[in-house]
Amino acid sequence: MSEKIYHYYKIGKKQIVSSDLDPDCRLDLTGYEMVVSLNILNQLDILLLDFVKEHQLMNEEELKKLRMKIQEHHLKMLPCEKSCIIFDYCERIFSDEDEQEQVNSTVFVSLPHMKNVQEWQWQFDSLGYYYNGKRVVFDVKAGIITS
Repeated sequence: MSEKIYHYYKIGKKQIVSSDLDPDCRLDLTGYEMVVSLNILNQLDILLLDFVKEHQLMNEEELKKLRMKIQEHHLKMLPCEKSCIIFDYCERIFSDEDEQEQVNSTVFVSLPHMKNVQEWQWQFDSLGYYYNGKRVVFDVKAGIITS
Protein backbone atom coordinates (compact mmCIF):
# COMPACT_ATOMS: atom_id res chain seq x y z
CA MET A 1 0.00 0.00 0.00
CA SER A 2 2.76 2.44 0.91
CA GLU A 3 4.56 1.74 -2.38
CA LYS A 4 1.38 2.45 -4.33
CA ILE A 5 0.79 5.72 -2.49
CA TYR A 6 4.39 6.77 -3.11
CA HIS A 7 4.02 5.83 -6.79
CA TYR A 8 0.91 8.02 -7.08
CA TYR A 9 2.81 10.85 -5.42
CA LYS A 10 5.80 10.48 -7.78
CA ILE A 11 3.62 10.55 -10.91
CA GLY A 12 1.83 13.64 -9.64
CA LYS A 13 -1.60 12.17 -8.93
CA LYS A 14 -3.46 14.87 -7.04
CA GLN A 15 -6.10 12.82 -5.22
CA ILE A 16 -6.05 9.16 -4.20
CA VAL A 17 -9.17 7.24 -3.21
CA SER A 18 -8.96 4.55 -0.56
CA SER A 19 -10.78 2.03 -2.78
CA ASP A 20 -7.67 2.01 -5.03
CA LEU A 21 -5.55 0.74 -2.13
CA ASP A 22 -5.32 -2.61 -0.38
CA PRO A 23 -3.17 -3.45 2.65
CA ASP A 24 -0.04 -5.31 1.51
CA CYS A 25 0.38 -7.50 4.58
CA ARG A 26 -0.65 -11.10 4.05
CA LEU A 27 0.65 -12.89 7.15
CA ASP A 28 -0.76 -16.30 8.03
CA LEU A 29 -0.87 -16.32 11.81
CA THR A 30 -3.05 -19.42 12.24
CA GLY A 31 -0.11 -21.76 12.96
CA TYR A 32 0.94 -19.95 16.13
CA GLU A 33 -0.15 -20.93 19.64
CA MET A 34 -0.71 -17.30 20.59
CA VAL A 35 -0.45 -13.93 18.84
CA VAL A 36 -0.13 -10.65 20.72
CA SER A 37 -1.11 -7.39 19.06
CA LEU A 38 0.47 -4.86 21.41
CA ASN A 39 -0.46 -1.20 20.96
CA ILE A 40 -0.32 -1.39 17.19
CA LEU A 41 -3.96 -1.24 16.05
CA ASN A 42 -4.05 2.54 15.87
CA GLN A 43 -0.32 2.92 15.11
CA LEU A 44 -0.28 1.07 11.79
CA ASP A 45 -1.41 4.00 9.69
CA ILE A 46 0.30 6.94 11.36
CA LEU A 47 3.42 7.38 9.19
CA LEU A 48 1.53 6.60 6.00
CA LEU A 49 -1.30 9.01 6.78
CA ASP A 50 1.15 11.72 7.84
CA PHE A 51 2.76 11.48 4.38
CA VAL A 52 -0.63 11.53 2.64
CA LYS A 53 -1.74 14.57 4.68
CA GLU A 54 1.54 16.43 4.14
CA HIS A 55 1.19 16.06 0.37
CA GLN A 56 -2.60 16.54 0.35
CA LEU A 57 -3.19 13.29 -1.54
CA MET A 58 -6.55 12.51 0.12
CA ASN A 59 -9.44 14.42 1.57
CA GLU A 60 -10.53 13.81 5.18
CA GLU A 61 -13.25 11.33 4.22
CA GLU A 62 -10.80 9.20 2.23
CA LEU A 63 -8.23 9.39 5.03
CA LYS A 64 -10.79 8.00 7.47
CA LYS A 65 -11.74 5.22 5.02
CA LEU A 66 -8.07 4.30 4.60
CA ARG A 67 -7.51 4.27 8.36
CA MET A 68 -10.54 2.00 8.77
CA LYS A 69 -9.33 -0.32 6.01
CA ILE A 70 -5.91 -0.71 7.66
CA GLN A 71 -7.40 -1.35 11.10
CA GLU A 72 -9.96 -3.85 9.75
CA HIS A 73 -7.24 -5.73 7.89
CA HIS A 74 -5.14 -6.00 11.05
CA LEU A 75 -8.06 -7.36 13.06
CA LYS A 76 -8.96 -9.90 10.36
CA MET A 77 -5.41 -11.29 10.47
CA LEU A 78 -5.65 -12.14 14.18
CA PRO A 79 -6.90 -15.71 14.75
CA CYS A 80 -9.83 -16.08 17.17
CA GLU A 81 -9.16 -17.68 20.55
CA LYS A 82 -5.40 -17.39 19.89
CA SER A 83 -4.95 -13.62 19.83
CA CYS A 84 -4.51 -11.19 22.68
CA ILE A 85 -5.02 -7.61 21.60
CA ILE A 86 -3.93 -4.62 23.67
CA PHE A 87 -4.81 -1.20 22.26
CA ASP A 88 -5.65 2.34 23.21
CA TYR A 89 -9.02 3.49 21.96
CA CYS A 90 -9.36 7.00 23.35
CA GLU A 91 -6.93 9.89 23.76
CA ARG A 92 -7.75 12.43 26.48
CA ILE A 93 -6.00 15.80 26.50
CA PHE A 94 -5.92 17.84 29.71
CA SER A 95 -4.99 21.47 30.32
CA ASP A 96 -2.48 22.77 32.86
CA GLU A 97 -5.43 23.18 35.23
CA ASP A 98 -6.20 19.46 34.77
CA GLU A 99 -9.43 20.11 32.85
CA GLN A 100 -10.22 17.72 30.01
CA GLU A 101 -10.04 19.81 26.83
CA GLN A 102 -10.32 17.24 24.07
CA VAL A 103 -11.22 13.58 23.53
CA ASN A 104 -10.10 11.77 20.37
CA SER A 105 -11.02 8.28 19.25
CA THR A 106 -8.03 6.26 18.09
CA VAL A 107 -9.93 3.23 16.77
CA PHE A 108 -12.29 3.69 13.84
CA VAL A 109 -13.68 0.18 13.31
CA SER A 110 -15.99 -2.19 15.14
CA LEU A 111 -14.00 -4.23 17.61
CA PRO A 112 -14.20 -8.01 17.73
CA HIS A 113 -15.78 -9.78 20.69
CA MET A 114 -13.28 -10.45 23.45
CA LYS A 115 -13.05 -12.39 26.70
CA ASN A 116 -10.96 -11.74 29.81
CA VAL A 117 -11.23 -8.03 29.03
CA GLN A 118 -9.23 -5.59 31.13
CA GLU A 119 -9.32 -1.79 30.90
CA TRP A 120 -7.11 0.91 32.37
CA GLN A 121 -5.82 4.42 31.79
CA TRP A 122 -2.28 4.98 30.59
CA GLN A 123 -0.72 8.19 31.87
CA PHE A 124 1.04 8.72 28.55
CA ASP A 125 2.53 12.18 28.95
CA SER A 126 2.35 14.01 32.25
CA LEU A 127 5.13 16.48 31.36
CA GLY A 128 3.46 18.15 28.37
CA TYR A 129 5.81 17.11 25.57
CA TYR A 130 3.42 15.23 23.24
CA TYR A 131 1.05 18.20 23.06
CA ASN A 132 2.88 21.29 24.25
CA GLY A 133 1.91 21.97 27.85
CA LYS A 134 -0.87 19.36 27.91
CA ARG A 135 -1.22 16.14 29.88
CA VAL A 136 -2.26 13.12 27.79
CA VAL A 137 -4.03 10.00 29.00
CA PHE A 138 -5.04 7.02 26.86
CA ASP A 139 -7.89 4.65 27.65
CA VAL A 140 -6.56 1.14 27.02
CA LYS A 141 -8.31 -2.20 26.58
CA ALA A 142 -6.97 -5.74 26.38
CA GLY A 143 -8.56 -9.11 25.79
CA ILE A 144 -8.57 -12.41 23.94
CA ILE A 145 -10.38 -12.18 20.59
CA THR A 146 -13.29 -14.63 20.42
CA SER A 147 -14.99 -13.59 17.16
